[in-house]
Amino acid sequence: MRASVIIAALDAESTLGEQLEALVSQRVTVTWEVLVCDNGSRDGTVAVARGFADRLPLTVVDASARRGPAAARNIGAEHATGNVLLFCDADDVVADGWAHAMIAALASAPVVCGRLEWARLNTHYADRGPITAGLFTFDWLPALAAGSSNNLGVRAHAFAQVGGFEEALRVGEDVDLCWRLQLAGFSISEAPTAVVHARERQTLRGVWRQARSYGSAERRLAARYEPVRRAYDRNAVTRTAVPHAPTTSADAPSPRALPSTDLDAPVDHGGGRRLLARAVRLRRPRDLVYTVRRLGRAFGFRRAALDPDIPVVSAPERLPAPHLPVVGREG
Repeated sequence: MRASVIIAALDAESTLGEQLEALVSQRVTVTWEVLVCDNGSRDGTVAVARGFADRLPLTVVDASARRGPAAARNIGAEHATGNVLLFCDADDVVADGWAHAMIAALASAPVVCGRLEWARLNTHYADRGPITAGLFTFDWLPALAAGSSNNLGVRAHAFAQVGGFEEALRVGEDVDLCWRLQLAGFSISEAPTAVVHARERQTLRGVWRQARSYGSAERRLAARYEPVRRAYDRNAVTRTAVPHAPTTSADAPSPRALPSTDLDAPVDHGGGRRLLARAVRLRRPRDLVYTVRRLGRAFGFRRAALDPDIPVVSAPERLPAPHLPVVGREG
């Protein structure tokens, strides 16, 4: 087995060194490489990466031809020589043993997601628990699980078969990839000992902007996967293992309209009022962050403009078995 660690980077001078230092400390027993995929940085990101060339099997890839994190990762995969691809981010820090745990998990599963730890890199602005599961689901499509691209492993042949990340998605591309892999017949698993120390936004403005972008991405994913959701609903109603009829173009939602069903929004109007009431009674900074995060996600979901250039995903003739319930991701 040969492993390729792929890091998308854009103006990451201040954080990339810490991530690469953590990779230096990894004990990897297979042949491996680290690809830093620069997406057009204007700071010293490339210089920082090249500074580790004598300590890591590292290559700096010019990934500026196509913009966005999905494109940078795809370009990295095009240059990768490994038969397993490990994705992590330039602003996080992989924990000790991360690479070994991911590679071992990929020996028995085509897609694996590791856990995220939130205490090491964050201040009081972090409102999450100390560690979160690698897999999560959404209420409106609980049958398919997903993981975050900052701790994701995929066998190279599976990644190539589904065409990699959807570059039209600037946010939520990791969820989309995991779902398409499952619809293509590849199982997804958690690698509980593969941990990444994740970096949270450190200002309320940053928390709001990130949450709003997550909410917008969730609405676009809901529209993109509406035929798949309908297919799972039909199977649940009929309670039969007989494959459903393939989705036709008539099942596709209008690209500029909400999906036809009453999807569970991240926060309904009543929930929004409760959150505002909670904000008045704030006692700790993390309470404020929680409120800003939830409101930002709801705002993004409701205000998102759907992109007609993002194609709708049709349901396969035979749906994969619904994934066991897992905890959903907050915005």
